[in-house]
Amino acid sequence: MDLEDGVAAVPLDAVPTGAPVQYRLTRDDGPRATGTPSVAVNSNSTATATPPPARSGTNPVDPGAYDQAVARITGPTGLDAADLDVTVLGSGTFPAPGGTTARAVTVAAVLPGGAVVTSTALSADDGGADVCGVETHPAGTDPAALTVATRCASYAGDSSTFGVTVVVVAPRASR
Repeated sequence: MDLEDGVAAVPLDAVPTGAPVQYRLTRDDGPRATGTPSVAVNSNSTATATPPPARSGTNPVDPGAYDQAVARITGPTGLDAADLDVTVLGSGTFPAPGGTTARAVTVAAVLPGGAVVTSTALSADDGGADVCGVETHPAGTDPAALTVATRCASYAGDSSTFGVTVVVVAPRASR
């Protein structure tokens, strides 16, 4: 693809969810760089029909935010969500910029080597979704015992207002 302005957006058709993607930049008939995008999410993938229930917070879990959170784990690892043990640590709503509401979901996934990755994403009233943050934990970490605090930043649908919310999910108190 020739890029006169230096920008390209390439749709990825029929790429399995979580499949790794690489790019190669060439200039003057020679390679200049090869790498992976910072995030590759397959927009053609089927959304999760019904995400699992949340350990804490509110149910039902927002499917858009859930899919974004899981994709932020599967994309860089090349793993398929069906092959991971994914737990919804928390789910809930919060006021978003511009007088709207956002839904946040924090998940934990145990990778094949035993390490745990947590990911928080939000879904907005305008249909948009974004990832707030991702964190890794050592092998053997018990997802049921994790407390996760994540900074979620977003703009209003018309880009007129910016806001930041800290989302904290923790195990329910013992009774």
